[in-house]
Amino acid sequence: MRDIPANSAAIAASTSMPTICAPHATEEDVALWEENGRDDILQWVEEVGPGLYDIWMHPETGEDVSRCPWLRKLPRQKKYICRIQELKPEVCRNFPVSKEHADENGCPGFG
Repeated sequence: MRDIPANSAAIAASTSMPTICAPHATEEDVALWEENGRDDILQWVEEVGPGLYDIWMHPETGEDVSRCPWLRKLPRQKKYICRIQELKPEVCRNFPVSKEHADENGCPGFG
């Protein structure tokens, strides 16, 4: 797996660790991970109802995690990379949804 700099300026420019906000996946996200054989991603997914998936649930404990397991801080920088950039869920691709949302979440990279 290769590290890919996050396209989202919100993550790339963040000076603090991004937090998870209402993490969920769509059926399309799960299908994409299945089609690509990404069991490493799927182990962090829990189906909570028909077509309803919570994501970033610890595979061993089943508990919510406090931060995305796919973000890594770049050494000696105040930037992060998304290790699943090409396959990240829709909720992450669309974050933040507005300038106000960015401000509420301390996301300095919204342009």
